Amino acid sequence: MCSAGCTVSDDKRLLEEETAIYLELAQSGPAGGHEIVISTAPLNAIGITGTEDVLTVFPAAPEAAIADFLSKNRSGITLEGDLIIDDRFVLLGSGNIDDRLADKYRYHFVSRIGFDAKRLNALVLYFNVCEPLCGEGGFFHLENRDGKWVIVAESEKIKT
Repeated sequence: MCSAGCTVSDDKRLLEEETAIYLELAQSGPAGGHEIVISTAPLNAIGITGTEDVLTVFPAAPEAAIADFLSKNRSGITLEGDLIIDDRFVLLGSGNIDDRLADKYRYHFVSRIGFDAKRLNALVLYFNVCEPLCGEGGFFHLENRDGKWVIVAESEKIKT
């Protein structure tokens, strides 16, 4: 699923399930057709630090996935190259991200994905940025149904 030359450092490897969810967001969610950055910035920007914060913003969040979500998003991930999941969906991983987004009108930040222990439920935070004056985001709850990740709930929009 990587483009030529794409590598992910061993200690920061994206899980196959995360890649499948990013693909589902690209195809069905808000992220199709734009550059994507995996970042902890949206989590920090809206003040999410614990389970209660997540449940306040998104009461339908799968509680069993929240701890994994919070753990993964305390620090970021750095890709050594771009990860092309779909011809419309590129996770930016190389170079200065700010420079690479400077001429873009619209792009997305996504969090790392938290899973429950059985890997049947997932939680992800996304933010759509449309320069210079708009931006919104929210949480998605996804379920693994017969091996395919499906969006089953979305939080209220959070304006930035």
